[in-house]
Amino acid sequence: MKRVKTLVAGLAASVSVGASAATTFGFEDVTVPFHTAVTVPDGYANASFDGFILRRVSEINGTGLNSNDVSQILAIAVQATSSINFATATNFDGAFLINPSGTMSFDLFLGTSLVASSAPIGVNASFVPSGYGYAIDRIVFHQAEGKNFSLDDLTVSPATFAAAVPEPQTYALMIAGMSLLSVAVRARKGR
Repeated sequence: MKRVKTLVAGLAASVSVGASAATTFGFEDVTVPFHTAVTVPDGYANASFDGFILRRVSEINGTGLNSNDVSQILAIAVQATSSINFATATNFDGAFLINPSGTMSFDLFLGTSLVASSAPIGVNASFVPSGYGYAIDRIVFHQAEGKNFSLDDLTVSPATFAAAVPEPQTYALMIAGMSLLSVAVRARKGR
């Protein structure tokens, strides 16, 4: 009986997964000279940023943020479709999006598969959660009407992969294994 309890405890420990902390990237650690726009450094946040530039908030009109804060840096999307491509799969928890006019949206991909899409986001200046709790490796942002939007506080956490649905054969093997275990326990009790 002690072995069965040990086996059950071991199975329970292998199934439980600990939560990992999220990491927020705010771009303030990137050097951006005054009155200059720079590209996001390759590998920043373990990703490549296509269609984004970095600017100081104090030099951008219409963000609704404190324009006297010369230290705050924003990533500004400068193309109708901009993307963030992660080097390894990660969870995208959300980001602070500043959309002064028009509408925008984003799509989440894992490999070539579209795994989730946001609803259209109108005029906004707040943290927008992704609404998807599993691994992705690319975010594609879409801007309507050719308007620019800004991104700050990109928040990611370690990848969580969706569990696969077991095949019927898996259940059959599990039932057979439990049956054999039950026979072994009854045989020991009978001695």
